Amino acid sequence: MKVYLPLLLPAAAAWLAADEYTVYIPEGSDTAALEEQLLPLKEIDGAAHWFYVPLSRRADSEKQAARAAMAIRDGVSLLPCLALSDERGCYACLPLSAIGAEQIAEARRHAQAPDRDRKAKRRNYEAARYLLFARLSFKPATDLPACRRYIDEARRLATHESADVEDRQLLGLRVLYPLLMKKYSLLGQGAHTPESEAALLEAIAALEAARDLDPLSVLGRQAHAERERLRAARLKSRQYE
Repeated sequence: MKVYLPLLLPAAAAWLAADEYTVYIPEGSDTAALEEQLLPLKEIDGAAHWFYVPLSRRADSEKQAARAAMAIRDGVSLLPCLALSDERGCYACLPLSAIGAEQIAEARRHAQAPDRDRKAKRRNYEAARYLLFARLSFKPATDLPACRRYIDEARRLATHESADVEDRQLLGLRVLYPLLMKKYSLLGQGAHTPESEAALLEAIAALEAARDLDPLSVLGRQAHAERERLRAARLKSRQYE
C-alpha cells in the first residue's frame, strides 16, 4: 500500500505536538552523532525536543538503577531507541534507525490500543519491583525501621493486581523471608522474646506461602528446601536449650 508523505506529515505533527520524547542510549554513546538520526522527528514535529537517558549494562549505582527502571517502565527492548509518551505515559518505542512519517503513523495506533493501560500497569509494576531489589542491594536493611519499610513495600508489591505467581514467589522467598529473619534477629538481639518469635513465625509463613503458590516450580522447590533447613535448625537449637 502506498503511503503519501505529504498527507502523513501534518497528521503526525498534529498528533505528536503534545508528546514527550525520550531517547534511550547505551552509556557512553556520542549524542552528537545520534542527532542526525533524530532529524526526521523535527520534520514531523517542529516543536519536538527530547532528552537522553544513558543505560549501562548493569546498575552499579542508585542513579543507574533509576534509569533502568525508567526503561522498564517505557518498555525499552533495544538501544538506541525513541520512546513516545503522552499524558498517559509511553505508548511506543522506535529504533532510531526507523524514525519517519510512516513509523510515527504506525506508532500512533499503539496509543489507542485497547490493552495499552493493562500493559503499562504491568511495566510500572516491573519497574517498581526492580527498584525494590536495587535499593536492597545498594542500601541493605540494617535496622528495624529499614526492615519495616522494605517489608511493607514487598507486601504491597506481592499483593498488587499486576503480580503473577512467580512475582509473589520471588518477593516472598528473596525479599520478605530474609527481611523477616533480619527483623527476628534485630528484635531478639541474642535473646528469645515474644516480638522476635512473632517475626520468626512471619518469616516461616512467608516461606511456606512462596512454596505453596507453586510447589513444583524452581522457586517453590527452593522455598521448600529452605523451610526444611530452617525446621532442622530449630530442632537442633531446641536440643541445646
